[in-house]
Amino acid sequence: MSKTRISLVAASALAIAALFSACSSSSSSESNTTTATPTPTANMAFAKVAVPTTEAEKTSIGVSNKVTISGKDYALEFNTLAKTGDVGGTGNTEIFGLIKDVNEKAITIDGKNWICENGGANDNLGSGPDHTSLVTAPNGKLYMTTQFECAVGAMYSMEVSQDKTTGKLTAKKDTMKYIKISHENGSWVHCAGIKTPWESHLGSEEYEPNADLIDPTTGKALAADKKSVNAGDYYNNMYLYFNGDQTKANPYFYGWTPEVSYDANGASAFVKHYSMGRFAHELAYVMPDKKTSYLTDDGTNCILAMFVSDKESDLTSGTLYAAKWKQTSSTGSGAANIEWINLGHATDAEIKTYVNTKPKFSDIFDKEAKSTDGKTGSGSGVCSTGYTSVNTGHASANHECLKLKTGMEKYASRLETRRYAGMMGATTEFRKEEGVTYDSDRKKLYIAMSDISNGMLDNDSKADLGGNNDIKISKNSCGAVYQSDVASGIKDSKGSAINSSLVVTNMSGLVAGKSKTYTETEYKTNTCDLEGISSPDNITYLSGKNILVIGEDTSGHQNDMIWAYDLTTGTLTRIFTTPYGSETTSPFWYPNVNGFGYMTTVIQHPYGESDSDKAPNSAAKANYVGVIQGFPALDK
Repeated sequence: MSKTRISLVAASALAIAALFSACSSSSSSESNTTTATPTPTANMAFAKVAVPTTEAEKTSIGVSNKVTISGKDYALEFNTLAKTGDVGGTGNTEIFGLIKDVNEKAITIDGKNWICENGGANDNLGSGPDHTSLVTAPNGKLYMTTQFECAVGAMYSMEVSQDKTTGKLTAKKDTMKYIKISHENGSWVHCAGIKTPWESHLGSEEYEPNADLIDPTTGKALAADKKSVNAGDYYNNMYLYFNGDQTKANPYFYGWTPEVSYDANGASAFVKHYSMGRFAHELAYVMPDKKTSYLTDDGTNCILAMFVSDKESDLTSGTLYAAKWKQTSSTGSGAANIEWINLGHATDAEIKTYVNTKPKFSDIFDKEAKSTDGKTGSGSGVCSTGYTSVNTGHASANHECLKLKTGMEKYASRLETRRYAGMMGATTEFRKEEGVTYDSDRKKLYIAMSDISNGMLDNDSKADLGGNNDIKISKNSCGAVYQSDVASGIKDSKGSAINSSLVVTNMSGLVAGKSKTYTETEYKTNTCDLEGISSPDNITYLSGKNILVIGEDTSGHQNDMIWAYDLTTGTLTRIFTTPYGSETTSPFWYPNVNGFGYMTTVIQHPYGESDSDKAPNSAAKANYVGVIQGFPALDK
């Protein structure tokens, strides 16, 4: 079969070379423990992309050159819309990925502009652009919203033109704009995102600072946590946003779900949804009812959350829930029934008002001191009377003995969602919980778990210390994708009705990666099977076509990949590969944009996570934001 490989070395147009070969899948598919609904009949198959083996291939982008739909072939290509460092805007005054301060002035580090592109000359404070949404504004124009995964965060918008004959998209660089964020106290580590059903960009703020480890006087992370992403290097650089005054920041400013919408003039508006809770948001995924959202928490000892809005297409108020894993099988990636614990109702306005008072951790909780006798206290696994034992975190597992202060239930549920969920009995053991997508054909939700370890194992010496130990499955560093049924008429753990017809009722393994040792020179750095997934990250479903697309963020494959998983046959087809050290962030499917289909993706931080010495030049480290194009419209 065929593949197309696009060189990153060329500074001019992307050069396309035909380097064709076939590959088969040996990734483990896990049996469906639930009754499946009838599957779609439409046929869709991608041409396979081979595993990169040569130096030229490992420094290039590989993309499937063809998709066959119901017997008809369509040529595909990867089209770059923008790269970090691109110049645009009115009078070429904007730089794509430039991080700005509270006054919207460029932040410089060692005299150089801070461009969010991990692997660049002066950026060790984040990863680069993560997600781009294509949004049709009320004026009928198409806009791309790109969010950047750095601390300080940033978002940029650009109008996008579309060739009416070929469907080719082109970002109009002269319309590039930095999106204003100062009214929300700045932004933070934007990870994955989606286009909402009501045509807005819904983003994320990952790795919330641990408020218990911030010195309230200096506004800096305590020395004991200096090197932890929990509250260390990331948070200590927030002084850059506030022009050197760290005390103007507050850890509770960050860790929320931001949304960007456009008005009839194409002007953007940025808000944070405080009612949806604060934790290490990977993604907030809105379901077809426009009310139910699933929120993943990326890290160690994390939660799975569900938010049910009061109104359709409005995330400003609603009820938040946290999942409890009630295990039914330890085989493979495990299986469980899911029970939902009600964390209460809140509105954005009431939570934001409290956040702007710059609260401290000690305003919400009392915390029992570290154990001195090894028997009781935080860190021991056992708490004294009046304190609740929880084991939560995101940088690492963290046993604590907490007591909620009087009347702080609502604020704890939103500002300290994970800790409060743990106190209420929810499962806080998920590890590297990543992307979410919904299969409307089978009525199933899919969730990617990048790494099955720590609290997901049975009686982990640290991650299960003092916690529930709800999840008891086997370690799999190559990760897995889970499937869940959804239903109506579900009640929460206390017997109250959940106002949603799309409530997850179970979880079970769908497809998992497998560890493998290679001796061949060209493969030996890989630790996960090259014919299967490794550390699945963001995912998207192609409605009506049986295809679940799985992107990777992995060290188990030397070159990160994107896969098409056929849900009917259980086979995987590799459809995209990236250069050394980069990540395939946020693939997202657009079934019909003015008569054409697109899949967005970002090639994040080339040479940034590994093999930095192999970059041919500094320009090769630019991050690519683009689309796989050539699809016809594929909506039903």
